[in-house]
Amino acid sequence: SQTASLGPAVRGVADVVDTGTLEIRGRPIRLLGVEGEGRRFARELARFLRNREVVCEPVRGEAHRCRVDGEDLSALILAAGGGRAAADAPPELLAAEDQARASRAGLWRRAR
Repeated sequence: SQTASLGPAVRGVADVVDTGTLEIRGRPIRLLGVEGEGRRFARELARFLRNREVVCEPVRGEAHRCRVDGEDLSALILAAGGGRAAADAPPELLAAEDQARASRAGLWRRAR
């Protein structure tokens, strides 16, 4: 199944590279289904994650499904308009992006 883990979970406080890529203990972690944005979106994510433990499980290739306090981080980022859904995004993440686009959240604020 898609939820079957491909290896040990990576956990720790994350540094934000962009909204689709974290670094935990020096290891780059790509978030499942998110095309990352930088600049202010990355800064907002860094503030949100500050000193909080992130738990990431590899799901396929380089992609990881990461959770913060039990919440799916990819879904939170996409629902807030902090990134675009990637081509490999599962349906629930595409739905989160649609929700952000409909409410003009984050990067969709400037979209027409």
